[in-house]
Amino acid sequence: MMIDQGRIRWIGSENGRSIPANTVRINGAGRYAIPGIMDSHTHTAWSNQQITEDSLIAYGVTSVRDTGSRLDVINALRNRGDSTNLPIPRYFTSGDIFEGMMPLWGDAFLEITDKEEAREYVRYWKDMGASFIKVYASLPWFVKTEVAAEANRLGMPLVGHGLSVEEIVRSVNFGITSLEHGPPLNDDIVKLLAASGTRLDPTLIVFGQGTPSKMADPATLDAKFRTFIPEDAVAAGRPGRPVPDAQRSAWISSISTYKKLHDTGVKLLDGTDALMTSVFFGPSVHWELQFYHLAGLAPIDVLRMATIDAAEAVGASSDLGSLEVGKLGDVVLLDANPLDDVANTMKIWRVIKGGNVFDPAMMRK
Repeated sequence: MMIDQGRIRWIGSENGRSIPANTVRINGAGRYAIPGIMDSHTHTAWSNQQITEDSLIAYGVTSVRDTGSRLDVINALRNRGDSTNLPIPRYFTSGDIFEGMMPLWGDAFLEITDKEEAREYVRYWKDMGASFIKVYASLPWFVKTEVAAEANRLGMPLVGHGLSVEEIVRSVNFGITSLEHGPPLNDDIVKLLAASGTRLDPTLIVFGQGTPSKMADPATLDAKFRTFIPEDAVAAGRPGRPVPDAQRSAWISSISTYKKLHDTGVKLLDGTDALMTSVFFGPSVHWELQFYHLAGLAPIDVLRMATIDAAEAVGASSDLGSLEVGKLGDVVLLDANPLDDVANTMKIWRVIKGGNVFDPAMMRK
């Protein structure tokens, strides 16, 4: 594979090809290449930037869909990532979340009062570089509907929560692109999501016994985890605390519903809600993929979810999500085949973002 000026120029044999003398060569013989991974639900701007950025890259996360952060901060991060060879992922962001006059997060996000203001902010956010719009339940329905109409008119994806049947049905009807977090599900809701093409991002990592089980396993706290995850974040995850077998079994049974959703045609995403306690920038997205596999999804479907499906969700599938000529050179080189075991996505040898090569073992040296 030849990557030149940030894009894949060719894939195949070197025979008959002209390669510039100063080309950096990487011998990946015996290893496995997958597209760069995307975490489809983070809140990056509220974290320590240097810790967040290189931990994501070290774990092969070359892109993130940030579903609620300061737009100015994310724009600064995005500009720095585009103009340097630093270990900074690509950002697709909603910027500040659209809230109503009784916001869930105080004055942290936008407080929108009427239809006209709603339309103006959608247009302004697009001009300021937002990739999509995120709405909260605090935004009244008559205003939220106007936000949806303007976002749809401008071709901007719309993201929101789906925590009740009413919220799901109304949101799907006005054209929401994806619903975040685990919603109440029944056969009618599943059919609605499948028929509408609305994506579901249940953030499995936040709920149940998955993360506690990971933190109870001494193998989780390996040298790489200890290197890239701050000590206070590790401590907050309560490492070593055992999870009763009955609780873990009940949780595994509960997530099996996502296999049914997948088989029915519901499009699933791999967001983590990183920044929440015990959700880590980097390793948690790999755990999310393992949980989907535990629920019954095939490894190839799980990999697609974290790559091409995630890219499609932010309108970037022409540039990202697969290893094809003309696409951006975001590649993760693995020491083991992820189709044999999804957990092999964590066996990372090198990470390439736009042709810039990163060795996780050396990034904090």
